[in-house]
Parts: sequence; C-alpha cells; structure tokens
Amino acid sequence: QLQIKTALNPLSILQNGLSTMSNDRLLQTAGMFSVNGFDGDQPLQLNKEIAVSIPAKEINPAMQLFDGVESSNGTINWVNPQPIDNRLRTYNISQLDFYPPKYIPTLKELQKDYRNKKYTDSLYYSFSGYSHSEDMRVVSPVPGEDESVVDTPVNRKAIDSRWHPYIWQIDPAKIKALWDPRFNNTIIATKEFEERLRYIHTICNDEYTSDNYLEAYLRNLAKPLYETDELIARSSLGETRKKFLEFAKRKDGGVMVTNALQQKLSTYFYQRSKAYREAAEKTWAQYQDSLAALNEIANKKRRDAALADFERNNKNFQEEYCTNLTNAYQQVGIHKTCHNTVVPPAEKYYNITISTPGWKNLDMYVMDATKNRQSMSFTDSITGKTATITYSEMNITIEQRVQYDRVLVYLMPDSLSSFQRVQETGGRFTEKLNGLFRYDALVLAYKGNDMFYFKQSSIQPTNYVFRLAPITMAGLQKELGKYDLPKATDMIKEVDYLLFDQKELKREAQLRDDEKFRITIARAIYGCAAPTKKAISR
Repeated sequence: QLQIKTALNPLSILQNGLSTMSNDRLLQTAGMFSVNGFDGDQPLQLNKEIAVSIPAKEINPAMQLFDGVESSNGTINWVNPQPIDNRLRTYNISQLDFYPPKYIPTLKELQKDYRNKKYTDSLYYSFSGYSHSEDMRVVSPVPGEDESVVDTPVNRKAIDSRWHPYIWQIDPAKIKALWDPRFNNTIIATKEFEERLRYIHTICNDEYTSDNYLEAYLRNLAKPLYETDELIARSSLGETRKKFLEFAKRKDGGVMVTNALQQKLSTYFYQRSKAYREAAEKTWAQYQDSLAALNEIANKKRRDAALADFERNNKNFQEEYCTNLTNAYQQVGIHKTCHNTVVPPAEKYYNITISTPGWKNLDMYVMDATKNRQSMSFTDSITGKTATITYSEMNITIEQRVQYDRVLVYLMPDSLSSFQRVQETGGRFTEKLNGLFRYDALVLAYKGNDMFYFKQSSIQPTNYVFRLAPITMAGLQKELGKYDLPKATDMIKEVDYLLFDQKELKREAQLRDDEKFRITIARAIYGCAAPTKKAISR
C-alpha cells in the first residue's frame, strides 16, 4: 500500500498536529507531505527516487526541503535542510507550443484553421529560409563564446551548420527539428523551456540572433535551466538581460541527461534542422519554377491574342476604308475599287511635292472619316456631285453590370470579315456605326466560372439596355455558328482565349491574395524585421 498525506495550508497543518519549528527556529512553510509504503503492517524503504510536485502560486528560490523527525510526544521537528533540486516535469513535446507568440493569434484573426496543428505546422515550416536582409554579414556566436567570428568566405563553411547570418530570428526548420520525440525527457520538453522559447522568438536587438539564444539551451541540455539563464544574462544587455535574470531567479532545475545523450541530441538537431531547411527551400524553388512556367504560358497567350487583335483590327479597318472609299467615288460618278485585284502598271502619275513628313493620301477625306469614325461630306469640283459617309452613335448599357466579373460587347458587321470589339466608357459601351453596314450586337459576360449572353440583331444608332442570360459553351458555339465562317472562327478563338484569360485572372488574383497572406504571416513569425522585396516575393 502507498500512503500519501499532505498539509498544504494552515488548517490542514493544525488538523494533522504539525508544527513549523526547526529546533528553536520558526519556518515559513510552502507545504508539508508524507509518503510511506507498507507491505501489510511492515513499513518499506525506498529503492528508487520518487518525483514529487508541490503546487504553489509563486516559487520562492529560498525554499529548502526538510526531513521531519517525530519526537516521543508526537511533535515534528524539521531537520536536515537541503536545497531544492527543482527537477522539471517533462511533457510529450508535441503538446508544447513552440510557435512565435503572434503566429496563432494572427491565423485566428484571419479566420484560418488555427486549431489544426497539421495545417499550422505545414504553413509555419514553409517559411524556413525566409530571408530578411542581404546586408546582414556579421554572425553572432552563441552567448558566452568567441564574438570575433564573422561571416567570411574562409570560415563560412565551418560555421554554416550552426549559424545562419541572414535569418534574424529562429528559422522554422529548427523548431521542426525540436518538435521531435527524441527531445522528450529533456529540458526542451518542459513548460519552463516553452516559456523561454516563446520569449526568445520576440528578442530584437543587435547582440545576438534568436538562434543563438536557442542554441545556448541546446548546448546545455544536461544543466539546470537557471544556469543557462545566467549564462545568457551575462552575455546580454538591457531588457534581454533583465528578462533572463528573472528566469534565473526562479531556480528552475533540469532533467537528468547524460553528456553522451546531449551530444547525440545536439548533432541530431543540427543535422535535421539543416535537412528540413534544404527541403523547404527545394520545395519553394520547385513551386516558383511551376509559377514561372504558368506565367510564361499566360504571357505567350496574351502576346498571341494582342497580335491577333492588331491584325484583325487592321484588316477590319482596311476593309471598311475600302468600302467607304468605293462608295464615295460611286456617289460622285467615278468607278473605283480597292479590293484585292491585280492592278496593271500605271500609265500616268501624280507628280507632287511634299514639305511635311507623314502619311499622304489623295483620298484623305475618306481616310480621316474612317479612322475617326466621323461623318463626312465631299463635293467633287469636276462633277459637282457630293459624296457623304455617315457614322452614328450607338450606346449599350448592361443590366446589373456590377455583378459580372467581366463584360465584353462585340459588333458583327455584315460587310467585314471579322468582329469588332466595343470599348466600355463610364459604364456604357459606345460605338459609331457605319451607315453602309448592318450590324448585330453580341454581349458575352463572365461571373466566376459561369458565362452569360445576349444578342441583338440589326442594331440601330440608338440607346439599348440589355439583360443577359446564362449560356453554355455548346450553346454559344451554336449561336456563333450562324455567322459566316471567318467571323465564327475568329469569335470562337476569342471565346477560347477569354475562358483561359478568365481562369488566369482568377489564378493571379489568388496569387496576390496568397502573397498578402504570406507577408502578414511572415511579420507574425519574423517580427523583428520588415521583409525586403526579395522576402515579399517568396
């Protein structure tokens, strides 16, 4: 049988008939307890030590452990005081919080899955190797070691396994290496170290990097925590020194670890943290390569689409100009065509002198009218006849325009081989119609992955309000198939590109959101330094 008695407050001390006297001196007790074992009526001796934890609101480092000796009259005299070897209680290391203090609150504020450790770990580790500055060249040694070591090409290889001069605070790869069952039953797996590590994450000064403070504890796994606290305090200044002195005053002890085990764990830590960091950097490089490949695909498609727009617009202009010019000459009684025909060598020439650079055209009136889409009137001085070309404005408004991600309006002229895209200005789609052509208007809109459509045949120079309806890709192809082959082919190519571009715009928007998110998380992890442009790109 195991018998445990406790007297942790004045009432229980009185009820158990205990005193607080050591010979003739009065003690200030933090609690009394008795542990005994029996085999039947026979008392047993201890063959192994028993770890005992006494609850307390505050820890007083001056407290000592006394043995109680019972006198013949039943009173207890407290003798043989011994300093308390404040052994620390260890936990399953995976249950301890080694994150920077602002990390989880930031995820919670952003309404992310902050309770899912698999997610929070994965995200945190992805910031391994996240550089802050390219001009940090001085390497701070572990507190208490030679401070003359600097990052030079000569010694960089020798120190690289321990020190990372471009990371101001603790690299997540090192935390990943700590969160390992091998560190169970060491000072690393204690609440006391957890408190220190969360403070170390916040240290921002010019003395040492946070890595250095962490490594001071890793190099002293076999020592009580307070001894490493004192070591760090002696090598620090200001608020950092003050905080570690406060830690040291608690006299937090240690966990029994052999020197051989400490060496094995230290070696394991550096090997694993380096491997984790290299793996994170490799994964990030592969991700960046995949982004670059997708960006190149998008850029090529956009270049091809821009070239196709240019060629289509130029062809439409030449065709419209030719139609206008032919019709204008017919109005003044002259037969002339500019369509693709074989023109024999001229027998006569206009001989002129120019005094300004730039294009010259004998049919400048028609060219200007076509280019500016403006009506014109011209009276021929020889025939006396007048030629007119008329352009009249048409406006289209889309109902509930704001609900669509993208709206495009097209004109399908009967006398041109391809479509014309109408520009949007001030929420309206405006174009001037050529009086010689008949037009249909097509509207295509996108909202997420859904398409919407409307068609108005034989559009007139007036104001329209269109209400769009959903349409499938098959339905749209059927509608476009009603036009002659060149127009239908060009429009189908246009729609295919727009579908790709719509997805690409969503991808790019998501990338921008991801980048903003990562910058926010980076600031929560690496709070001492604002990320540089290079860091933001990661």
